[in-house]
Order: sequence, then C-alpha cells, then structure tokens
Amino acid sequence: MAFLLCPFLFSSFEWPLILTTGFTLLLLYARLFKPETFRGVGGSGRLGALAEIHFPATGIVLIGVLWGMFDQPWLAIVPLTFMGAGDAITGLIRSKVYGREVKGNWGSLGMLVTCLTLAYFIQPYWIGAVGAVTAVLAEKYTTTSQFIDDNLSIPLSSALVMALLHSFC
Repeated sequence: MAFLLCPFLFSSFEWPLILTTGFTLLLLYARLFKPETFRGVGGSGRLGALAEIHFPATGIVLIGVLWGMFDQPWLAIVPLTFMGAGDAITGLIRSKVYGREVKGNWGSLGMLVTCLTLAYFIQPYWIGAVGAVTAVLAEKYTTTSQFIDDNLSIPLSSALVMALLHSFC
C-alpha cells in the first residue's frame, strides 16, 4: 500500500527512493543482527532466503530507474504492487485451498485478477495487462534459492516488459 500511495503523495522520486532505501537498510540490519525483532525477518522457514530484503531493494532499483531517470512513476510502482498485493492474494488462496505452500492454479488465478486490477494505473491498459500476465508467470515459475525468489522476479520482469512496451509502442 505504501508503494501505491507514492505517486499520489510525492511529485518527484527522491522521497520514495530515500524511504525505500532506508526501509531496505533497516530490514537488512534486522536480518543480520536482530532477526527475532521483526516478524517475518529471517523467519520465512527458508534459511538463507533473503525475500524480505529483495522486495524493498527491488523498489530502490525500479524507483531510481523508471521514476528517477525516465519520469515514469507508475511503471516503477505498479510492478511493486503486483508483488505486494498479487503475491499476498496468492498466499491467502494457497493457504485456504491447498493448506500448504504450493504454486497452484487457483493462486495464480487470484493473482492474475489482482494484477489486472492494478494494471489500470498503466496507460495504455494493455501494457499493464501484459505486465500483469508476466508477473503471474514469474510467480508461478520462479524457483526460490538464496539469491533468487519471486520478490525479485515478479517486479523486475513485469517492469522490464512494461517499460520495453511503453518505449517501443
């Protein structure tokens, strides 16, 4: 939600970039030195996975490049909301339908509906819709390791696809 509010609250990229960088550093510190302080930091059940650091760090890249360099705030923010909201819906559906962590079709459908709704912030809409489909495919097919997870692949892949389409179409 915080990312989604940024284009409404800030006229330039500087404060969102500063806040995202600060939050990333706070989470990195917590992960390295006090993982028990914050719920979800270092406690994902996947030892060595850095998912909670990857998501805001991806925000630094997208806000810095797409909003800061190319003055496209929505191209920076919407892929982050695909990850935040879309992956959350997937997790809720996964928990209710499957009762365990599995990348099932119902979760992907829920994520697609969520991401297609968020894609309305991208104009023309079809570019956002292609980004939404890209995000769902990234979530479905990304295998988690210490250095790669869907917190990276969802926003980065959907942002890249939408930025390329926006540039060339």
